[in-house]
Amino acid sequence: MIKAISFDLDDTLWHTAKTIDHAEETFQKWLRHHLPELGALPREMLLATRHDTLKKEPHLIHHISELRRRVTTHLLQNAGHHPLKARRLSHHAFDVFLRARHHVHPFDGVETALARLSTQYTLGAITNGNANVFLTPLGGYFDFAVSAEKVGQNKPGPRPFETALLHAQCRPHEMLHIGDHPEHDIEGALAIGMPVLWYNPSHTPWSGDNPPQQFSHFDQLPAILRGMNER
Repeated sequence: MIKAISFDLDDTLWHTAKTIDHAEETFQKWLRHHLPELGALPREMLLATRHDTLKKEPHLIHHISELRRRVTTHLLQNAGHHPLKARRLSHHAFDVFLRARHHVHPFDGVETALARLSTQYTLGAITNGNANVFLTPLGGYFDFAVSAEKVGQNKPGPRPFETALLHAQCRPHEMLHIGDHPEHDIEGALAIGMPVLWYNPSHTPWSGDNPPQQFSHFDQLPAILRGMNER
């Protein structure tokens, strides 16, 4: 019987592209106003610096907030700022980005489904990103959140799922994981024995064997959960 449900966040509960575009625009406005000496920082430059930083410090792949701060620090140092000042300014810039990053755009039906499910199940979030569900309008429906940054491993590795099970005080077969990513969410949760639901609004064909149960709209969730618990 399902006692708890864990959700991926980005592209499962909300439109990630809209959210990140807004956060990047807010970040760029702050930089232009407070640090005009940097000039334009097109996303291509940020991505190139990110790539170079990861080559030097590959462990940061599991710490994307610190990675972004390091990228901004490098750019500020290249613009002539002292390393300590560059580090301090990068923290300010990241805080601006992160606040904007929590202005999310949930998919249709998400809030209604969460409100209903939260009265019956323990709800948690498991994310490889740096969004904190408790800082979004959806936070009131959740009991716990697990981030790859905090546990030091990204999905599909087992540590994020194992940590979620500890929070929910569940055995693997008692927690359902819902996510959009076939490898990170579905294969990762299945590997430790959790039941899964694949959020697949685009109706993408499953590329491997044994396709998981899937849904395309959050209005379907309550009925699916009833069916799973009646088996």
